[in-house]
Amino acid sequence: MASETRSLILDAVRSIVLESGVGALTIDGVAARAGLSKGGVLYNYRSKDALVAGLIDHLCDRWSNEINERTKKNQARGLNYPTLRAVLSLEHDVLERVLPVCLISMSDRRAEHISPFRDLCQKYSDRISSEIANPAAAVLAEVFIDGLYSRRAFDVELRKPEELEAAKELLFELLDRC
Repeated sequence: MASETRSLILDAVRSIVLESGVGALTIDGVAARAGLSKGGVLYNYRSKDALVAGLIDHLCDRWSNEINERTKKNQARGLNYPTLRAVLSLEHDVLERVLPVCLISMSDRRAEHISPFRDLCQKYSDRISSEIANPAAAVLAEVFIDGLYSRRAFDVELRKPEELEAAKELLFELLDRC
C-alpha cells in the first residue's frame, strides 16, 4: 500500500511539473491531485524538495530500466552499438522532458538530488564508450545524444523527424568506419 501511495504522489508531481513547471509544485497541490490529505503527502515526502528528489529517483529508475530493456532487444537483433541505439530511441519520451526540468530547478538547491542522474549518465556513457572502439568517436556519439536531449528538454524542434533519422544513420555509418 505504501508503494502505491508513493506512486500516486509521484504521478501527481509529474503531472503538475508537466503542466505548470516546478514552480507551481506545492504540497497542497500534490495532495489535491493525488486525492490524498496534505498529511498523507507529508508522511511520504517531507518537503517540496523531497518530492522533486523522489521524482528524479523514480524517473532515473524508469529510464534505466527502459534503456536496459531496449539494449537487450538490440543485442538479440544483433545490432551494433546496442546501448547507443537504446538511448537514442528514447529521445521522444516525455519522461526526458520532465527530468531536465526537475534537474534544472534543483541544481541551485541540493547537489545530492542531482547525483542519481549524474550516476545514470556516467553508467550509460561508460557502456556506450565500451561499444565504440575509437574514443574520439565515442565522444562524438555522446555529444550527439546531448544535443538531441537538450533540444527535447527545451522543446526546440529545428529539424524534421526524417532529417534527424538520417543524422542518426550517418552517425552509425561514421562509427562503423572508425
